[in-house]
Amino acid sequence: MAVLRILVALSILLEIISATSLGVVSTEGGMVDGQNLFLGFSRYMDVFRGIPFADIPKRFEKPVRHPGWSGG
Repeated sequence: MAVLRILVALSILLEIISATSLGVVSTEGGMVDGQNLFLGFSRYMDVFRGIPFADIPKRFEKPVRHPGWSGG
């Protein structure tokens, strides 16, 4: 029974360790910094925040593609 508890604790520890930062990723518009979030029971999600998808449109105009950015 003690061996089973150790194995369960080790597997949980390995899952927590593997959920780390993705680092800086290169995209068409520029560099972004991402994270890999643990959702539970071997499920993960890659998250990239603060990515501008379009320029702010003027009144009654369609949005235009964002020209890109620099840095991460």
